[in-house]
Amino acid sequence: MFRRIMCLLSFALLLSFSGVVQGADYYVSPSGNDNNSGTSPSEAWQTIDRVNDVDLDAGDSVLFEGGQTFTVNETAGEYLFFDGADSGTSANPVTIGSYGTGRATLSTGSTVGLYGKDTGGMVVQDLIFTGSDTPFFKR
Repeated sequence: MFRRIMCLLSFALLLSFSGVVQGADYYVSPSGNDNNSGTSPSEAWQTIDRVNDVDLDAGDSVLFEGGQTFTVNETAGEYLFFDGADSGTSANPVTIGSYGTGRATLSTGSTVGLYGKDTGGMVVQDLIFTGSDTPFFKR
């Protein structure tokens, strides 16, 4: 019995040092609802504003429905905003991207569609930004 317990404790300790963090996946869809959990396509959130309410950890992903357009509205504070509470690591980045078929589009008009401040360990992939401004990261 003692040997079995020691084996389980050793295995748990080994896992804690592996450095791999399995994060949460959050989904955003125009047909979603901000009261949903956001943790599956059928429970997707609807707005960028809801994404901004969550502190993202290493390994987390925010995935916008591919083939859909999400309008950034700076007046309403609806641009993607990430700060130090949303940081990943180089080994386990926070990923912002698309799910499903094609790439999602963030239509930014004349404002910044994605703003990052004091954050790191982030990957932005498989998204289309349209408008006169580009994503902006500041340290």
